[in-house]
Amino acid sequence: DRRADALLVVEWGEPHVSALGGDAIHLALELHADQRQARVWSEGRSSRWPAVRARLLAAGRPVSDPS
Repeated sequence: DRRADALLVVEWGEPHVSALGGDAIHLALELHADQRQARVWSEGRSSRWPAVRARLLAAGRPVSDPS
């Protein structure tokens, strides 16, 4: 099934994670005085998070993990 590899991106998703299946990769964009920061974290069965994190780090982008 092609949908097994699909990614749904929604701005309002965080409050509705369980209604959308409980599997989420969160992206929070923040603007600080002199820099922009993106925080990325996952929940549910999201098995791709390690690969996503590795790609971001390989591209030289800072990645924070709220855990």
